[in-house]
Amino acid sequence: MRILFILRNAEGGIRTHVETLMRGALEQGHDCLLITDLKQADSGFQKTLSLEPEIRKRVVSISMRSAPGPWDLSTLWLLSIGLRSARKSTKTSDGTLDAQDKGVFFDVVHGHGAKGGLFARLCRILRILPRETKVIYTPHGGSLHQMHGNVMNVLYTWIERFLGKYTDCVLAESQYSADQFIKRIGADTAPVVLNRNGIDPIEPVLSPWPEGLGRTSPLKIAAFGLLREIKGFDVLIQAVHLLKNLNYKVELEISGEGKSRESLEKLVRDLNLESTVTINRETSNALSAMREAQIVVQPSRFESFGLVSLEAQATGCAVIASKVGGLVDVVDDKRTGILVEPGQPQALCDAIKWFIENPSEALTMRARAVRRAQEDFSSEKMIDGALRCYQETQLRTTLRS
Repeated sequence: MRILFILRNAEGGIRTHVETLMRGALEQGHDCLLITDLKQADSGFQKTLSLEPEIRKRVVSISMRSAPGPWDLSTLWLLSIGLRSARKSTKTSDGTLDAQDKGVFFDVVHGHGAKGGLFARLCRILRILPRETKVIYTPHGGSLHQMHGNVMNVLYTWIERFLGKYTDCVLAESQYSADQFIKRIGADTAPVVLNRNGIDPIEPVLSPWPEGLGRTSPLKIAAFGLLREIKGFDVLIQAVHLLKNLNYKVELEISGEGKSRESLEKLVRDLNLESTVTINRETSNALSAMREAQIVVQPSRFESFGLVSLEAQATGCAVIASKVGGLVDVVDDKRTGILVEPGQPQALCDAIKWFIENPSEALTMRARAVRRAQEDFSSEKMIDGALRCYQETQLRTTLRS
């Protein structure tokens, strides 16, 4: 198959998801192209492009903005030019298309996130790609969570319902996303298929914690992600402040980039936590940093999936996450980790205290989390599920015709 991925922002968990799908498809012999805005790409994707030439030569960068507006017209124009250029590059020396290219240039276009999904569907509506090309859409939060204000929420819902008519399949990365699409957009707009996000195999570390951890020696807490209000790192910093006031020994390291850096650093200073809390730049090796910690916390106010929590569980870390969105799927509360209400520093504080006070039970929970990550959330399952969805969507259309 020939697969076109469209993604606005190649950063964070959504970048890892698309990158894994693309790499897996290439390894299975399919041809791929990714259209994204490299100006918004994180350091992890830049590293991939520098180390993996097979992916780098299949990436086309065009400018994309988050909010809908007239600038999307210029993006569409650039998108159509880029696809025409790509099609010309498949011509033979005499200027004609090879026999296998005379039909559909891309068998599948898979849009990721609200803006990637918009452009994928517009490719069909505006005939930028042939009508035979199948359109797949994976929402990654974006327009599905009602956090944009009443007017924008209504607008995004209307747009999604309209675009659903031009969608062959909604491929949801979590049960939360599947449920939200059906609830807010409607089950009758497009078929919804659950294909859980997955990660490559990780070697776990399940050694018991040193005795007295958190009391006589510092408990190391780690957090990772974009430095934005929605990620809830301010709540985690406040929880650490509560722990310090209770004379627990803890150290927190937050790794990431974003517009909230200054406000988070100010909060650390205001609470006199300079010797306890460190806000690092984005790490190029989050797994290594996780292995240096005992607990990984994902205190998001919203999360469509929760890749950080999944990776942390796979490494053998104890995990605390907010009881929101896809995190409810990733963390089995009280069995593979602890879920707390979002925006509640005291709840986070209590969860960290529980791990300090119950190291044996924590080890059992960590081992259970490793097994579940390996069995239910593998990248192999995710890649096979996506490719199967592409093929079955094509087959359904063939049978209908």
